[in-house]
Amino acid sequence: MIRIIGSQGIIGRNLSRALFVRKDLVIQATESWDFDLPSEMKDDLIFYFRAVSSPFSVAKNPVEAFNINVVKTRVAIEAMLEKGARVIFASSDVVYGDTGIFFASENARIRPFGEYAIQKALIEECFGDNSNFLTVRLSTVVGEGSKLREGLLSQEYYEVFDPLIRNPIHIHDVIYVLKKLIDSDFLMNFPNGILNLGGSEAMSSYDLALLEAEVLGVNLPKKSHRSALDILARPGTVRMNSDLAQRFANLSFNLRRHYS
Repeated sequence: MIRIIGSQGIIGRNLSRALFVRKDLVIQATESWDFDLPSEMKDDLIFYFRAVSSPFSVAKNPVEAFNINVVKTRVAIEAMLEKGARVIFASSDVVYGDTGIFFASENARIRPFGEYAIQKALIEECFGDNSNFLTVRLSTVVGEGSKLREGLLSQEYYEVFDPLIRNPIHIHDVIYVLKKLIDSDFLMNFPNGILNLGGSEAMSSYDLALLEAEVLGVNLPKKSHRSALDILARPGTVRMNSDLAQRFANLSFNLRRHYS
């Protein structure tokens, strides 16, 4: 069986649609933590996306977020692994901290920046030695269903924090890799138990918003200064290398090809 835990975000929604034709797919409701898991889950694959996924929201309510992102997540994943399942855990590039001009590979030392990054790193640490557990560290995901696109379409002049540097990746490339992971051997393909998933080009948040706005035919975004809380919540620059993922997928994660 394939189970998706957390199907309301951009990745969960798009992956659910992509796998909908499979008869072995279970989309787990995220409103409850009472997962009705079978006693035997050998060879099941769990995509674990459930989280308070906004660094700003985590910084604003750290105790509540810790309960969800660490306490309950740890209990749930531990139970799944004990029952024989394989788990793909959605983490974030922010665990690398502010990378400056350097690009972080899967072998880079992590320096979690902000409470959200700390919470993700704690789950990675809990299960990183388990060969049935794979951490996928995601950069900014754009395209259909992204917060950026929804904001540009719903607001006359969408405001974008600037500068923020990331390696944005299109949702189509993310889904392609996740589908390919279903039948992969984690230990053989990813001996460190980690896979970076970001685009091939580092880009500012404003340049990314300009790219989206021009394609959508909407008003160009406006730059805004980061709030004090946002500055504490996430690093300004995270450049992440995703060569391993591109080789695994036999695909270039060139974001601009999706906008040509």
